[in-house]
Amino acid sequence: MSSHLANFGRATYDLGLYPEVQRQRLRRTFAHLVLLVLLSTVAATVLVALAVRGLVGRVLPEVDKLPTITIKDGQASANVPQPWVKKLGPDEQSGKEVVLIIDTTGTLTGFGEDQVGLFLARRELLVKTNDRPEQSIALSRFGDRVIGPQLIRKWVLRLQWLAPLGFAAAAFVYYWLVKGLQALLLVLVGMLAASGRRRPLGFGALFSIGVYALTPAVLADCVLFFLPLAVPYWWALYLAIAIVYTVLAVRRTPDEPRLVIV
Repeated sequence: MSSHLANFGRATYDLGLYPEVQRQRLRRTFAHLVLLVLLSTVAATVLVALAVRGLVGRVLPEVDKLPTITIKDGQASANVPQPWVKKLGPDEQSGKEVVLIIDTTGTLTGFGEDQVGLFLARRELLVKTNDRPEQSIALSRFGDRVIGPQLIRKWVLRLQWLAPLGFAAAAFVYYWLVKGLQALLLVLVGMLAASGRRRPLGFGALFSIGVYALTPAVLADCVLFFLPLAVPYWWALYLAIAIVYTVLAVRRTPDEPRLVIV
């Protein structure tokens, strides 16, 4: 594990690493790919967790002011005139209005484009944060019950932990597919860069080079998650970084028989 972590730094500044990794077994390459996926997943999940925590922090002080809600046969009713909209002020990151909405009449069908928060409809609870679109939770899942401020507080606190965990699971699958496809794309780039070699590099060698060439781009991507700036066309710059490292790594690899490092 320590060698894999050390290679994170070397992959960004030491092109001498690439002739080494192209000779290693693929299981070590896949281990590095898993670390890249985990790094992206953790960075994205931390960002989502901070956003959810901020939203919860805005909602909790208002929970005790909420009306009592009754759910029966998967349908909700409330003891207030509806639509009932409670505005909690703008979100610090996005500037969108944080709201609590109760409307079981169907007058409102969802959040406005500039809104995030919780929306109780007749048959579902809608949840919207800065980083994710509306998510629907069917009220039939909660059974027949009367929901007061104390129970809502418990749900909100539970959501604070469950939402990031659910996002992390989905993000891991997403990044595994995306990073894997990116590594395969870099294999094609490596094949073009190695076209003039006397001894062609095999798929395994090019795949290893591609995976490690993703490292500088992934590290930069994770840093940008937490910086208050948006880089125009970052996806193109991300790929450009990985492509440049792949080409340089292939050209740095000696034109000699491949020895497998255990």
